[in-house]
Amino acid sequence: IDRADSMLTILEKSHSHESMNAAVAKETKKSNEMQLSFIQLDDPLLLQIKEDILNTNIDILTPVEALMKKVKNFVEKANAVAKKLKKHGMTFNYHNHAFEFTVLENGQSMMDYLLENTDPECFHFIPDVAWIHFAGADPVEYLEKMRGRVKVLHFKDYILVDGERKFCTLGEGLVDLKAC
Repeated sequence: IDRADSMLTILEKSHSHESMNAAVAKETKKSNEMQLSFIQLDDPLLLQIKEDILNTNIDILTPVEALMKKVKNFVEKANAVAKKLKKHGMTFNYHNHAFEFTVLENGQSMMDYLLENTDPECFHFIPDVAWIHFAGADPVEYLEKMRGRVKVLHFKDYILVDGERKFCTLGEGLVDLKAC
């Protein structure tokens, strides 16, 4: 979020998409495309994310309390960035995985919290039906909840092999894609 915010500041100051593209290219060093992650538990940068970006000391909290603080902090920052993006004709699009269906201390899933606490005018979703299904949620239900906030949809399918998820050819797995 902080990286996106700093790039938007460059855009606002220069009023130039070329400046924005240069900033993104410098940041990614490969292309002018950027994907930001909220939480990646297997990412070696988790400590930096925890302390620098989310600015939350989670060491003194229970795991559920820590997660709620992270989600609230993310929503606050993401809403601010989404509003800046909208001002420049861009859209904030959030792509889910399975962890967003973890239940928070308030009894909601993280996904439901995101849906209820982000601005529908500028915070959109890229739902991934395989990850929604894998998390134990109903993709059709979540597509309905996201109605009007989806510009891109990830259709994927998966099977379980020895208890592990493996992506497979569409229509050959466990996701009822026709219902989606």
